[in-house]
Amino acid sequence: ALGQGLGRLPALQSVHLKFWDCREIGDAGLQALGQGLRQLSALQSVRLNFWGCGEIGDAGLHALGQGLGRLPALQSVHLNFRDCVKIGDVGKQALVQGLGDAAQLSALDLQFESSSVVRAHSRGEVIRILENYEGVVPQMVVPQIVAPQMRRSVLCTIA
Repeated sequence: ALGQGLGRLPALQSVHLKFWDCREIGDAGLQALGQGLRQLSALQSVRLNFWGCGEIGDAGLHALGQGLGRLPALQSVHLNFRDCVKIGDVGKQALVQGLGDAAQLSALDLQFESSSVVRAHSRGEVIRILENYEGVVPQMVVPQIVAPQMRRSVLCTIA
């Protein structure tokens, strides 16, 4: 229902939603949300907090990444998936690959599990950081996440 409702707001430029500890949202919910967000061609900023939503898994992240990656005006993405225990490396990789298609993306904040925050402000720093997380974000994803359009800063939190 939320995904369909968002799709009816084509001029929306910013979305900030919190689903803390919501046990009812899972992969199907993220798929619907991704489809709704995909219709918002003016959307520039997305901030979604799924902290503790234990039913979200890899398929949901894949669908959300595909939806967000198709937004032509998207500049900033902040996603929090801490304590979403069903998310694995496959889901993280699919999310990052989908986001890599967002041509205007210049700020990224991804949080998974409980870990420290790593900030990067240059392409070289981002590549060095992501290479340390090869098991989570395979090297084939690195060129997409540090594309030239991501000039300002990238914030990654990966456990």
